[in-house]
Amino acid sequence: MVLRLVNRGSLAYVELRDSIADRGILNPILVRPSARFPGKYDVADGLYRVTGSREVGLPTMPCLVKDLTDDDLLAIQIQANALRPETTPIEYARQIKRIMEARPEATLAEISTRILHKSPGWVSETLGLLALRKEYQTAVDRGEMPLGSAYELARVPYKHQAQFFDLARTMPVGEFRAAVQAFLKQFQEAVRQGKLDAFFTEYFTPQPYMRPPEEIQPEPERPTV
Repeated sequence: MVLRLVNRGSLAYVELRDSIADRGILNPILVRPSARFPGKYDVADGLYRVTGSREVGLPTMPCLVKDLTDDDLLAIQIQANALRPETTPIEYARQIKRIMEARPEATLAEISTRILHKSPGWVSETLGLLALRKEYQTAVDRGEMPLGSAYELARVPYKHQAQFFDLARTMPVGEFRAAVQAFLKQFQEAVRQGKLDAFFTEYFTPQPYMRPPEEIQPEPERPTV
């Protein structure tokens, strides 16, 4: 009576399995005595943890044992999956920051792989969300903009985020990423030329620049807007 099959190829499963191998199971699974197989148990909640534990060779795992009917078991599975609160991106970022502040000697790679069992790229992008204005962080947690656009908006200097906020919510992620990259290129050029004060106080006019031939030549074959 499985509500959701275990996807062993998913990133979520791989990270859970690695965490179990490192620390064991932190939350007990829920089981019931099996009517079909005396002396054994049916898993009511925790199939991913059971599968990960078996894969890494744990001999035992903590369990809560309850007498459940088939209807009880299905209801618990639905409730466990439907009512489990999702951690928001900003909550992840704040918690990662606390972990890093508590371990100032650790590198980002060490915290990512050894403690969080996440990729350094994911940790870096998630931490970057804390560079957003507070009201924009709230918008991210509410799902008012794609997470990919939120990562890009966090790269924009604090004083300029307001002019990109509406675009982050409405533009496709790929187009918004291109707009941010173009802006950052202008910003870096202003820094290089010593014109940063004007960049913050005046409307910055984009300047044309030479594009390499290898970038231009294929365009007639793949015309796009």
